[in-house]
Amino acid sequence: MLTRAAAAFAATVSTLSLAGCAQPDHDDAVVDGITALRDAGTADKNLGSMTTFEWDEVYFFPENTAVDDIQAKTGVELPGGLISGDHLYNSTLVFLGDGVVVETVQTAGAPLGFDSSRTFKPYPYPGELEVRDAAVYLVPVG
Repeated sequence: MLTRAAAAFAATVSTLSLAGCAQPDHDDAVVDGITALRDAGTADKNLGSMTTFEWDEVYFFPENTAVDDIQAKTGVELPGGLISGDHLYNSTLVFLGDGVVVETVQTAGAPLGFDSSRTFKPYPYPGELEVRDAAVYLVPVG
């Protein structure tokens, strides 16, 4: 059982860890689409059919990816107040159109797996997907 002091400390740490660090949005349509593909195996097999915005490439960054690494290795500037030293709390899809970020989507709750050798490489539209074991993976084209 936490003492009042320990509870207050935990609340302060939690608040400080979130202060000034806006995280990407959560998009139910994308998360639900990925989950449906994993569960049924017959749903749409590309991200393009799950999005309502235009894009031409997407990156997938697993949770705890350093914002500095993302910017240094891809040139992608994440919007929303993420600053040097921040890390993503959840796995995130970053959609670009003409080299500019058009949408970021947290994939918390989605069974989206990743290939660590492709962490800083984009996937072209429409973002082909395949089910492997209990997860859904983006598939490189070409």
